[in-house]
Amino acid sequence: MQRSMSLRPERVTGVFVVLSLTLGFVVTVTLSSIQPALLPLSPDAWWTWCVSGFGVWYGLTIQFIRTPSVRLIPLPLAGACTFALTQILMVFVFDRVSLGLPYYLAPVVPTALFGGMSIAVFSCFIKERSSIRFFLLLGCLGFGLGQAIDISIRDTFLLPSIAQLNDTAIAAIKLIAQSCFGLCVGFGSCIALQRQ
Repeated sequence: MQRSMSLRPERVTGVFVVLSLTLGFVVTVTLSSIQPALLPLSPDAWWTWCVSGFGVWYGLTIQFIRTPSVRLIPLPLAGACTFALTQILMVFVFDRVSLGLPYYLAPVVPTALFGGMSIAVFSCFIKERSSIRFFLLLGCLGFGLGQAIDISIRDTFLLPSIAQLNDTAIAAIKLIAQSCFGLCVGFGSCIALQRQ
């Protein structure tokens, strides 16, 4: 018998989606934070591979709750392609365009656009889904809010006293910031999936 679950996650399924995406995001950011001297590739190429890996994880998570509702290609492959191509496009555009944004918004806007575009394009590979514009909006909000919270935590607890903190405390603060970021991504995606 083929497993078939509703697009609208039940409460337990919704928690699974949020926690799974949070875990995948934290692992992705941790891998992308490896020192450049230790990387087998250039930093940009390594980050693209990390983002592609998160796309695979994203696709596996969504496919787990709704296997039959797939269009064209498996969701893990769709996630890898959409997230990686969006990352390449964003690097290409923002390396050539200066928005002149304030310090606080400079990392938030590109991250929000990346998340919105990635999730919106990814949603095209899901048969039963809400409007692509809704995925775009929730992707932008999830990634943008997550980036803003991440920056706030680091600026509040890390930058002013980094000289007095040991490595364990620094790692703990970074983990909390990354987890909050991942939770925002997970909640945004879960809310998008709950709407048909």
